Amino acid sequence: MRTGTPIRFGLIGTGGIAFDAHIPAIEAIPDARITAVSNRSEAKARRAAERCGLSRWFMDNQRVIDDPEVDAVIICTPPNAHTEWTVKAARAGKHVLCEKPMARTLAECDSMIAACEAAKVQLMVAEMKRFNPGFRRARQLLQDGVIGSPFLARYHNSYFEPHTRQAWWVVPEISGGGEMMNELTHQANTLRFFLGEAAAVACMSNHPQGPPPEDNAAVTLRFRSGALAVVTISWMTKPYNPTFPAPLEHAWDERIEIFGTDGALRIETPFTYWKVPLQLQVYTERDLPGYHKGWNLVRCAPTEHYIEQIRHFMRCQRGEETCEVSGRDGRADLAIVLAAMQSAETGRIVTL
Repeated sequence: MRTGTPIRFGLIGTGGIAFDAHIPAIEAIPDARITAVSNRSEAKARRAAERCGLSRWFMDNQRVIDDPEVDAVIICTPPNAHTEWTVKAARAGKHVLCEKPMARTLAECDSMIAACEAAKVQLMVAEMKRFNPGFRRARQLLQDGVIGSPFLARYHNSYFEPHTRQAWWVVPEISGGGEMMNELTHQANTLRFFLGEAAAVACMSNHPQGPPPEDNAAVTLRFRSGALAVVTISWMTKPYNPTFPAPLEHAWDERIEIFGTDGALRIETPFTYWKVPLQLQVYTERDLPGYHKGWNLVRCAPTEHYIEQIRHFMRCQRGEETCEVSGRDGRADLAIVLAAMQSAETGRIVTL
């Protein structure tokens, strides 16, 4: 596929993430367009088609895959359908951007990877956070040794979702788990982006809102470098973060701290973090080019990182870049999630 050639996308699944993220992102890119949409619900499929200016819509996902006017598909179904439609899309020669979590099991991930590699099509997992310029700047600071060697990280992400217990998220046969399957893939991917590969996982969780799966979890990771990270996640917390207050229906709170032998990084993100710049601070015990001893505020431009995610996926299809969040990355993230779930159930540390 030549540079500048328009890329035509088909949406498989047209729920909230499709409307809130993928459709606006594609609309913002001149050489990208949506040419087909599908949903089991005709009303949802029609709504998406009307939003995209299409005169047709499908209730059968296979119709999107078979459409000759589709070059790549974005899979926005619940996780239990990710493997089926990724494999079918690959066999039809379509590139795949799959929403997180990549799948429910590592065996499902392996099937997806094998199908896409055999068909020589791209398989990318939708982990948009690493395309945020603030996260990329933080990673560069770590690579440049501004805070020395990282040895400890704290990552907190919580929000208030009042309808969780009525959604498919808490049906393991569909979602694969609870809040860990829903959210921990993001933290796993981000921490791997910052600190490298994980070696072991320990976890405790609870479910105050009802029977399992979990509503909250505290996860400890040990990385191959020796660094440790503590991750806390929840979908039932009320407003907390005073820096970036969020509406009650979301109560978003996301903070990352990374401590090194010569300093520290601190990241705070607002609820509208795909439009408003996150707050990045770096502390160093040395005077460095561009940074004075003590705390420094690092300015980061706002970005639609969902747009950057799609742009990267398009460049990968054209052979211009290597995929940053490949199927193997998605599998590594899921391995951490499954290890955390196993640890919470058994009370044991799980080695990766």
